[in-house]
Amino acid sequence: MKLNQIFLFLTAALLLAGCESMPTRVQARFTAVPPKAQTFAAPIATVQSAAVQAFKRLDFVMTRNKVTQLEAVSRINTSAAFADSQQMVAGVHLSEAGPGQTEVEITLRKEVVSNSFGGTHQEDMREHSFFALYFATVQQVLQEQGALPPAGKR
Repeated sequence: MKLNQIFLFLTAALLLAGCESMPTRVQARFTAVPPKAQTFAAPIATVQSAAVQAFKRLDFVMTRNKVTQLEAVSRINTSAAFADSQQMVAGVHLSEAGPGQTEVEITLRKEVVSNSFGGTHQEDMREHSFFALYFATVQQVLQEQGALPPAGKR
């Protein structure tokens, strides 16, 4: 009995002792992913409208549409070979960054449902090409609406 207690104590001590020396890849999986942000030179109502339109152009469906909070989902992509399905969920937060300035923060989460690899899991995306594509689309919509000057004419 004493030997089991000592073994459990030593195991716990070893596990806790290595927390500070965890590789950065492992630490990154357990830290919150900060949103990507960009500021646009337009009022919040105009940027909100452009943000919704950008999601529609990128084939996302709006699931939440409040003045400062937007959420949209991509279509569900299924794979018969891997017996899974994936969907991207984008969340946008709008805030005033100054007079006539709106900051757009976006987060992206991949949700996977798998029959062969153990159920459902979610992964917050740190880097993805969608971030740049979304900001560029919002910029394009704002330019088309006349809220921003065309690119190269500033």
